[in-house]
Amino acid sequence: MRVAAAGAPLVRIAAQAGATAELSAVRLFPQASFALDARLELLRRASDSIDLQSYHLAPDRTGLAVLRELRDAARRGVRVRLLLDDWYNTGVDDLLLGLAAFENVELRLFNPFVTGRDGSLARYLSLAGDLSRLNHRMHNKLLVVDGAVAMAGGRNLTDAYFLRSAQANFIDFEVLLAGPVVAQLGAVFDRYWNGPDTIPISHIPGVEATAAPDLSARRLPFEQQVARADSPQAGAPRDIFNRLPLGAEIDAGQFAYLLGRVGAFADAPDKRHQQALREGRAETTTERYLKLLATARDEVTIVSPYFVPGPEALETFRQLRARGVVVRVFTNSTASSDEPLVGAFYSRYRDDLLRTGLKLYEVASSRVHADERLDKLFGRSIGRLHAKLAIIDRQLVLVGSMNADPRSARLNTELGVTVRSAELSQAIHLAYELDAATGTYEVRLKDDGRTLEWLGRRPDGSVERLDSPPGLSWWEGCGCSC
Repeated sequence: MRVAAAGAPLVRIAAQAGATAELSAVRLFPQASFALDARLELLRRASDSIDLQSYHLAPDRTGLAVLRELRDAARRGVRVRLLLDDWYNTGVDDLLLGLAAFENVELRLFNPFVTGRDGSLARYLSLAGDLSRLNHRMHNKLLVVDGAVAMAGGRNLTDAYFLRSAQANFIDFEVLLAGPVVAQLGAVFDRYWNGPDTIPISHIPGVEATAAPDLSARRLPFEQQVARADSPQAGAPRDIFNRLPLGAEIDAGQFAYLLGRVGAFADAPDKRHQQALREGRAETTTERYLKLLATARDEVTIVSPYFVPGPEALETFRQLRARGVVVRVFTNSTASSDEPLVGAFYSRYRDDLLRTGLKLYEVASSRVHADERLDKLFGRSIGRLHAKLAIIDRQLVLVGSMNADPRSARLNTELGVTVRSAELSQAIHLAYELDAATGTYEVRLKDDGRTLEWLGRRPDGSVERLDSPPGLSWWEGCGCSC
């Protein structure tokens, strides 16, 4: 990681945040339009270096806007390093090669597909033929600018994560960071950038053969596509915390932040090799996550869109409940999940989870739209959860890319950030109305201890009761595996 000169704009902003050798500055971004605006503002204000790591960057309005800012930064002389997982890169090699053709840009892909790069069917055939390798994906999301500020969380760089899709959108979360934790995150990026599964795009067989030798010819498809990118605005003049968009605050010298003890951790880039060896491997994000949950004394709140706890997590919950710790879990309902298979596996754990005594809440699009504030944000689109959070004793916040499911535990690499701050915990509770469980159904065991019911609280205080999972037909919700 490179650090810009002391007089660089973002270095000055980081210094003004008041971070110390032990405390980092944190700003949360629950509101999608402000999160996108902040990311683009950081790219525009970069003066020395940009390191961007993402699981999914799509050639839609959001992705193209980000790519355009990366190109413009490179033209200013900023060193740009873009690291993408290769799972979603079907048919976009020309676009990515076009960006990589600009001076000051390096673009690498994590664990790339060698065949099937232009079509989904061919890609799935490639996956079937090399499953043990290609099933291992880099799920991290990270942006480090000028070695001074960083953003980390759950959002991919596509329209659906910034409430810009007409079909379906996600509730998500990320944080902006300044202070000593940025050096930790920069080291994480460097470790992945130089990892054994990270390959420059122009060196990938099947890509290098089709790449135009003339760099100007490579840039042409890129220029044509990013010309269609819009310039998204931050939306409302102020966000839900009465803060201005990030750029306006920076210009006005009113940068809002919280201070806390912040740490960063990530899976080893060669996690798949270490998991295979099982000896001498580094602690995974999931293992660290469960250890932190086990330290709770009073209360744990978990927010996870894909929740398949597995035996280890289930045992952790049992032990927490045995000590009297209140455990609350927010996840997607089976019908609302964009990963039906995950929803099916989650439903198999639901009864056991409830028998531990934890409180379980399912986000359902119908309940999202029943809330006036959320309905305005989502419009006619499906509302889903994608934020990944855990809050321990209303003091320690865990945020990052990790889902509470087997893929995160064993197959994907993940990134996590811990923030010890009661203020941040309270702000998250307020932003997502966690105490009111807005937009959710509470799932309960009935008095017989065997059957379930779903309770949805209406704005007028009345309660909607369902005897089957919300949004599913009787046949889908019957639990049959046939």
